[in-house]
Amino acid sequence: MLSTAHLESALFEAVEQRDGKAVSHLIAAGANPNAKLGGTTTALRHAASEPTLGVIQALLEGGADGEEGINSVVFYLDHGGTVHKKAVEIFTLFLDHGIDPAAPRGWPKQTALSVATDRLRPALEKAIADHRTTKKGPKFAK
Repeated sequence: MLSTAHLESALFEAVEQRDGKAVSHLIAAGANPNAKLGGTTTALRHAASEPTLGVIQALLEGGADGEEGINSVVFYLDHGGTVHKKAVEIFTLFLDHGIDPAAPRGWPKQTALSVATDRLRPALEKAIADHRTTKKGPKFAK
């Protein structure tokens, strides 16, 4: 049996390799999805630098704190001048897990929508509106 430290190290490696199945397996084996690499960065924030639908989903379903990671993910969905092709799907995963995109987080206090650029914000606002009308669950502030 692997130690917790080995499991968490392997979890960060799986995130870096963008391997959602391995992420799920490692969490099921006991890796903490909220562990911090070097004491500062969670797996979800680490995943934000190159967001992959399967990895983000595995982390959220495994118990990762979406409140802690949503702004980082939104920032990188629109990083480098192009909007990530799965941006709306990835953003919707956070909505599905009850994460309010209108809640201020971090320092300075920013919302997920304030982190998004003008290119991405309209698509995310539409995703929120669609989520309100098609999904059961939290109704977020307008």
